[in-house]
Amino acid sequence: MRSCMTMVARSVSHHHERFACYKQRKLNEGKPWPVVRNNLINKMIKIICAIWNSGQAYQKDYTSRFDKQKSAA
Repeated sequence: MRSCMTMVARSVSHHHERFACYKQRKLNEGKPWPVVRNNLINKMIKIICAIWNSGQAYQKDYTSRFDKQKSAA
């Protein structure tokens, strides 16, 4: 399972703009790639669990209520 998630993290960091920006931001902060990869895996697991628990389809342009509050302030 871990090796599959590693491959998914590599793929999503190249093909999904949101994750690519996250990856680049963490690398610019000086984090080593294995740490960034682990962060990406954890982020994807949280998204997968949230989708599973809500029973809703994945929304590419979804913004959380916390992000909406930040942009409104």
